[in-house]
Parts: sequence; C-alpha cells; structure tokens
Amino acid sequence: ERSLSYPVQAGTNWAAAGRSILGVGHPTIEALGSGPIFKCDVGDAVGANASGLTLKSLILKGNADTIDGLYMRGMVHADVDDIEVRNVRGAISPGVTPYSAAFNIIFAVASVFKDLQYRPDTFGQTYKADAADCTFINPRTEGGVDRGIWLKNGCGNLFLGGTSEGCGTGVDIDNGDCNRNKFTNLWCEANSERDMVVRGQLNTFDACNFQSSGSANTVEIPNGQATRF
Repeated sequence: ERSLSYPVQAGTNWAAAGRSILGVGHPTIEALGSGPIFKCDVGDAVGANASGLTLKSLILKGNADTIDGLYMRGMVHADVDDIEVRNVRGAISPGVTPYSAAFNIIFAVASVFKDLQYRPDTFGQTYKADAADCTFINPRTEGGVDRGIWLKNGCGNLFLGGTSEGCGTGVDIDNGDCNRNKFTNLWCEANSERDMVVRGQLNTFDACNFQSSGSANTVEIPNGQATRF
C-alpha cells in the first residue's frame, strides 16, 4: 500500500544495465542525508551508458538537504513510469550550485518517461532534460518555483500531453542546440513570466495551449529558427 516506506541513503547509485525496479503498491523511498533521492548515474566518461533500466511506481520523498528527486545520467533505452517526487530542496537560483530539480535527466537516449509528477514543495524546476530521441508522456509540472520543463540540451524529443503551469516559465528550450523537438497537446497557464521561450531549429508545437494572462509575453522566440505552431 502507499503507506509502505523504505529509508534509503540519499545518493545511493542504482545504475545497472537491464535492472528493473518495480514498486508494488507505490511504496515511498525516503531519503536519509544529502544528495539526490534516487540516483542512476554511470558517470561522465565519454560514451558511458547503461541500457534497459526499468523504473516504475515509486514515491520519492526528500528532506531539507536533498537536491534532486530522480537523478539519471547515461541511461539509454530506459522505461520510467509513474514516479512522484516530494520535498526536494536546494538552490532556487540558476547561478547557485546545486540547482535542484524534481527530475534531472542527463544524456538520456531513446528512453520513455511517462506520468512523472511532483508535489509543489519542490524547489527549482520540475524537468531538467539533456536528452535525445526520448518520449515524455503526460508530464505534470504544476506549481514550480522557476521552470516547469527546462530542455537544457535536446534533439528529437517528443512531449505528449501534460501540463506546465503555475511556474515562472512553463517551458524553457535553452539554446540553439535544441532542435527538432515536438510538443503536442501541452497545456500552459498561470505561469508568472512566460509560458514558453523557444531557441534552436525546427521545434514544433501542435495543439498546445498558452494562456498565462499574468505574464508579459506568453511565448518568446529570441532566436528560434523554423519554429512551427
């Protein structure tokens, strides 16, 4: 049942090719100490990766010292489904390290992320993604302090459905190397600064909703090229 809770040292590394971690009844992984609540990290060596990780049906609960909820680096062909993050603290300014995220996804390739959500007591941003050819299904980013979805570096990613609302910026496509990403049926509202900022080439938005009346500019395209709505 959801009342089951398992204390785990924050920063424990769960990375392994082909590993399956399935939470029967949505158990809570409760972090002890500092660091990411749940980490899958192959390191920063060139080409380092682990293929075929499956991670499903977990609640990740942090504390005042946890800096990320789910931290993944170098996971390829991963299947991540039904993960909820609670209580991630850390810095809330991009100029301060660490800068917290509920889901910090780095060097992901051809992976699927479905039904990832967080509680509004998470600081920083919800999704921070450095990914290529990944699919994000029903991302739910509501009530973040800064950015809902931060596509730090990414090409060929597909975002299907979901929300990004009640944040500073709903979606931030960070730089000119973020190309060929597609957003379909994403709902943005109640973001205080803007619903979206678009950079890069050939990024596409189909049937998305941008209606944050309180923001000065709902969608900004400072240097996007061949952007399609």
